[in-house]
Amino acid sequence: MMQAVLEHVDRVDDHVLNFKGSIKGHRVLNRNRARRHLTLMADYFAPDALFTDHFHRRFRMRKSVIDRLYHGIWSYDDYFILKKDIVGMIGFSGYHKCTATLRMLAYGTAC
Repeated sequence: MMQAVLEHVDRVDDHVLNFKGSIKGHRVLNRNRARRHLTLMADYFAPDALFTDHFHRRFRMRKSVIDRLYHGIWSYDDYFILKKDIVGMIGFSGYHKCTATLRMLAYGTAC
């Protein structure tokens, strides 16, 4: 799965669409979703993560709990599976969606 994300990042950087979005001439921002997934994994979820000591302070739970939640949600609802949208751009990763959902539940806001 990580290999597919890396390959897609390389293709997105090289590929320029003439028609972006549903509105002709509408400017579409590149959110670098695949790169954000790689950063999230490298910073918090990799075995040699950058912020291993700060994980509990950031997420208020153990890494094993978040992994169990993610895998439980992933098997229950296909929203949390990494997919491409109608334009062919890769969407947000399951871990990205799961951590965003946990933040919304914890803080009561989407910010």
